[in-house]
Amino acid sequence: MSSNRRIWRLRLGSLGVEADHAFSNGSAGVGFNIPEDLSGKFPAEWRDFNAHQIPGWMERNPGKSRIAAGLSCGAVWTFGYGIRQGDLMMSPAADGSFRFGTVTGDYYYESESPLPHRRSRGSEAHNRRLGAVKPARSTSCLLYTSDAADE
Repeated sequence: MSSNRRIWRLRLGSLGVEADHAFSNGSAGVGFNIPEDLSGKFPAEWRDFNAHQIPGWMERNPGKSRIAAGLSCGAVWTFGYGIRQGDLMMSPAADGSFRFGTVTGDYYYESESPLPHRRSRGSEAHNRRLGAVKPARSTSCLLYTSDAADE
C-alpha cells in the first residue's frame, strides 16, 4: 500500500441502496441535493465550500436545519476534494456486504444519476460479507491513513 493511501467507508445512497449500480458501472457517488457540476469549485477549506453552498441548499430543502445543510455540504466536499486517486473505498451494500475498490479518477458530475457527484473506481472491486454489521448513518468516514505526518 502506498504511504499516502487512505481507506474510506462511503455509503452509496440511503443505507447503500445505490451500491450495486455504482459498482456495476465502476463508479462511486454522492448526492445531497446540490444539482450542479462542482468541477473546479472545491476550495482547500471545507468551510469556504460550505459558506458558498449552504444558502442554496437551505433554499432547496425548506424545513431542514443549518446543521443538516453543513453536514450535507461537508460530505460533498469530502467526496470531491478530500478523497484522492489511489485511496481505497469500502462501501456497504443494502444486503450487508461490503464492496471495495480503488479510486481511479477525479471528480465528475453526472446529472441524470441518483448520486450525481461521482468518481471512477477501479475494477478490483470485491464483495465481502461482514457479520453483524450495523448500518452507519454518515456518508463518508476516513478509516485509515498512513500519511507521514500521521506517523
